[in-house]
Amino acid sequence: MKTLFKLSIFLLSLSYCGTATKVFAGASHLGCHIFQRQELAQTYLRFHPEVATKLDPDGNGQACEHLYSEVAFGTLNNDKWSTIAKRYYQSRYRTQFSSNNHLVNLWEAQDLLGFTGIKIKHAHDGQRQHWLWRDNQDPKKEIRATFMYYQLIDLKGTGFDIK
Repeated sequence: MKTLFKLSIFLLSLSYCGTATKVFAGASHLGCHIFQRQELAQTYLRFHPEVATKLDPDGNGQACEHLYSEVAFGTLNNDKWSTIAKRYYQSRYRTQFSSNNHLVNLWEAQDLLGFTGIKIKHAHDGQRQHWLWRDNQDPKKEIRATFMYYQLIDLKGTGFDIK
């Protein structure tokens, strides 16, 4: 009952702000359909992990992934992954043989990948941001990057065939 009360308060606050589309009577109706944006579902999941099976059925920690904005999707391939990974490696681990000694910034990453991507979370101080780029044909191909002061500090790619 306590969870239902918290859920009702949360949904009423979302409804007041114009971000919730439906108010429902019980937790059994909880699902991605009540959220307009992925960020709202993610926030709710963070505070209510007991509903993970309804908001994150694949268990990867991302609630209602289908609600991501279209800017997160584009074409990713092995060449794009190799290019950005090489630039990241060269800038992160500068060597005397590297001609590019500046850190990769967010705008350069967006240019290398060919589409904007989407910021999926940020630190409270706004200095650290986590970004996602996902292939529109194969959602298993994705690139996740962390930027601090808009400089790339961490990079992970999944679903690429790099030998």
